Amino acid sequence: MTEIHVVSGRLPHDRLLPAILGREVTLSRGRYGKPMTAERKPIYFNTAHTASLTFLALADCEIGIDAEEIGDYDEAVLPLYFTAAEIEGCRAAGNPKEAFYKLW
Repeated sequence: MTEIHVVSGRLPHDRLLPAILGREVTLSRGRYGKPMTAERKPIYFNTAHTASLTFLALADCEIGIDAEEIGDYDEAVLPLYFTAAEIEGCRAAGNPKEAFYKLW
């Protein structure tokens, strides 16, 4: 049961989940701090926001999601986050910015 929902605007978890699930929920956290519903069979979820969208991932196990607006990037950040092979792949790509964001 892994689903991805894309919703316009920004809504807090306590309003977004009931709207999607069609019922009220009580929220809790898993052992690693990831949000979940406080039920016998919990629904794990995570959200990410951009300027115009909210992304929600629902699963039957702990899950994470991230979203980034594509903008300029500074090649100097590559060694801070990527392996040597990933850096070379970004630099050799026809569109280095696109390659960067696919890895990010």
